[in-house]
Amino acid sequence: MAAPHVAGVGALLRSSPPQMEPNGYPISYDDHSLCHGQYQHNFEQPIDRVVTNVGNDTAVYRVHLENIPTGMRISVKPRTLTFTRKYQNRSFVVSIELDRDFPGVIFGFLKWIDQDSHIVSSPMVAINF
Repeated sequence: MAAPHVAGVGALLRSSPPQMEPNGYPISYDDHSLCHGQYQHNFEQPIDRVVTNVGNDTAVYRVHLENIPTGMRISVKPRTLTFTRKYQNRSFVVSIELDRDFPGVIFGFLKWIDQDSHIVSSPMVAINF
């Protein structure tokens, strides 16, 4: 077996509770990355995102920002995503602002939490190089 650790992770995912969707998350959410070089000013970047409800027919997700450090500011609009049916799409914009002189690596979390306590968590990482 070329990658036993990957096979082990696959086995763990396959043993998830039967009520979970095949991908394990109630909404479908991709990652996104940005590069920030050494600028002479603060850096701000909006990111447009679209998510798909793959869970219950109706769901209301509210955004929570956790562990956002000094030097990083994140805003999300809208702050609530309401789904009325399965596979419905909703869009939102994440704006990330970084101070010019933030320390080497900083991170926090953007989480969407619904009324049934489903959590979709995305790490927010910035590297100053």
